[in-house]
Amino acid sequence: MTTQVSDTAATTPATDPDPDAVTEESASTASGANTAESACGTDTPASDADAPDIAAPEAEYAGWRPRALAFAVDTICPTAVVAVTLLTATVADADRWVQVPALVVAAVVAAAAIWNIGYRQGSTGRTIGKTLAGLRTRRTLDAGTPPGVARALFRTAAHVVDTVPLPAGWFWPLRDTRRQTFSDKLADTVVVTAESAEADRSRARTVALGGFALLALVTVALTATQYTLQYRRDRATEQTRAEVARIAGDDTVALLSYKPDTVRSDLSAAAGALTGDFLRYYRDYTTKVVIPAAEEKKVDTKARVAGSAVLSADDRHATVLVFIDQTTTTADDPQPAAMSSTVRVDLVESGHDWRISQFEPI
Repeated sequence: MTTQVSDTAATTPATDPDPDAVTEESASTASGANTAESACGTDTPASDADAPDIAAPEAEYAGWRPRALAFAVDTICPTAVVAVTLLTATVADADRWVQVPALVVAAVVAAAAIWNIGYRQGSTGRTIGKTLAGLRTRRTLDAGTPPGVARALFRTAAHVVDTVPLPAGWFWPLRDTRRQTFSDKLADTVVVTAESAEADRSRARTVALGGFALLALVTVALTATQYTLQYRRDRATEQTRAEVARIAGDDTVALLSYKPDTVRSDLSAAAGALTGDFLRYYRDYTTKVVIPAAEEKKVDTKARVAGSAVLSADDRHATVLVFIDQTTTTADDPQPAAMSSTVRVDLVESGHDWRISQFEPI
């Protein structure tokens, strides 16, 4: 009996757990649990570090060259058409049949450009040029959202900031991480690459080529028209200047030349080239002074044009300087007396004739 109790007591300590073993096993279990937890993605700090950035990747933003191509199609081409047509309308202010079509073309092209840049870009993010270049305008933070019509128009107007005082804003996309111009930053927009469907690109290509063809056609047509009009004006001005110079010289000679036997008919015929107050003065002066003296003293005077210079000439008025060489003889002095003088002659167009309105020796 005694022996059995002793055996049982001896074997009992052998079945008790070792404290050190329990500690190591607990640590191993905790470590394994942590490892499994980490592998299953339940570690909160690790998921925060892997959160995606809300900004678009840099490769998505449009480069400078495709943006320049789109700008040329959307802005430079229509602006050139409008500028040429307005210039032609300004030059052709006296030719309504040229001025009115030029103004109509300018208005239509300007309206189409505003629709393209404002409404089309605002509602879809694309213009004809951007469709051709594979680009799209969107808001900075709202990926895929078009800018809206008001924002698109504001962005276009803000290009003045890109240009004045220096055009640095146009080249700012070359160094900006989001490839934004100053106007993009003000309007809170970015231009990104977005490939268009082939059908859309084909339509945009057709419109762009049509726009450039229209530019070339309008430029050539209006330039030819402008040249023709200017040539006609210059030609008409040359003809007018030559005509008034000849008329002023001939009429001056008629006014200053007469013979004693025919002085009345000579001066009366000369008066037919006069008008206005000067006509009344000339008739009164010749009747009271020149004709009596010429008949009494047998005055014979002859005038010759030495030269002339047109000071001004238009469709209605002209001023000419006439240089006169004049010889005079009388009954008392038959030896010709020579004299040179300069006369300022003002002419006005009356009907289809030029008449002298003022005759002033200087």
